[in-house]
Amino acid sequence: MTIRQLSLNDFRNLQSTTLDFDQHYNLIYGHNASGKTSLLEAIHIISQGRSFKTNKLNECISHETKGFLLFAKFDNYKAGISRDNNETRIRLNGETVKRLSQLTELTPIKIINPDSNLLVTGTPSIKREFIDWCLFHVEPHYHQLWLLFSHALKQRNALLRNHKSLDQIDYWDRYLSQYSTDIFNLRKKYINHIFDILNTEVFETISDLEIKLEYIPGWNTALTLQENYKKNRSKDIKYGYTQFGVHRDNINIKSNSHPVKNVLSRGQQKRLAVCLILSQVILVKKMTGKSVILLLDDIQSELDDKSIQLVLKKLSNSSVQLFVTSIKCDKTLLSYHQDYKMFHVEHGMIRSAKKP
Repeated sequence: MTIRQLSLNDFRNLQSTTLDFDQHYNLIYGHNASGKTSLLEAIHIISQGRSFKTNKLNECISHETKGFLLFAKFDNYKAGISRDNNETRIRLNGETVKRLSQLTELTPIKIINPDSNLLVTGTPSIKREFIDWCLFHVEPHYHQLWLLFSHALKQRNALLRNHKSLDQIDYWDRYLSQYSTDIFNLRKKYINHIFDILNTEVFETISDLEIKLEYIPGWNTALTLQENYKKNRSKDIKYGYTQFGVHRDNINIKSNSHPVKNVLSRGQQKRLAVCLILSQVILVKKMTGKSVILLLDDIQSELDDKSIQLVLKKLSNSSVQLFVTSIKCDKTLLSYHQDYKMFHVEHGMIRSAKKP
């Protein structure tokens, strides 16, 4: 789903306003610290209920005010989020919702920013989140499966820490093994799908790089998960948590058989990260038919002009709603889009801008 209109009040440094967006392409330009990224953050929050910059929504409240309010019209629903110092309230089509997933499942959204290279150089948890985002949107039962897994893991860890009712561990081992196996199989299946898309539909953007993705399970696969749990139980009791399982899975990303962080430049790492995210977006569109909102924040800072053109060319042929930030109104960013809107941001004030 695309976002058609956004109203924001008392959000960070932005002046309260209502903006009408293009369903395909929106270029947001202005000097550094003018408020461009804050606008992208507001779009992310109204779509997902959380920020990509902070875990504390109170930090998004404008100074000297008590709370912020965001309201948006999407293709076929309306959403509102308010936050004060005590509570976050979410409303869909005028009705209050209590589960965040009711909002997040409606419109997939991704951001590409200066931190995106962590997808290829960062921790295993970042890579697990990468594949789990896909699964949340393409597999309707995945969210429930993840909740069941998380509950079983929490119960087992509580038993390990308390050293009580250890006879119950066998019970939770069975459930944890079942849910973990289902998650692992789905992750492995979809990482292969992403690799196929990377090597076909976005290959032109990384044709100079030999890339391999390998999904690594977080346990000794010579044994079943239950056997791993039983074999390592005394060690788990010692440390007070479950050391092996899908919560320890990783994705190895290599170039010419070497870890990419050791052989690729920062620019190449960023280009690869962008292509992995594009592959995600394409996969979700193929599997669900949903449009994806894609936020490109300061993409010119680390990608060369050729790479940017290849990325924008690919995106122009996809059902993606783009929001692109830039320091200036650069015509090269508009090359592949005939329909678009432009917005100029200055000292927190956002105005519609005329096409060049």
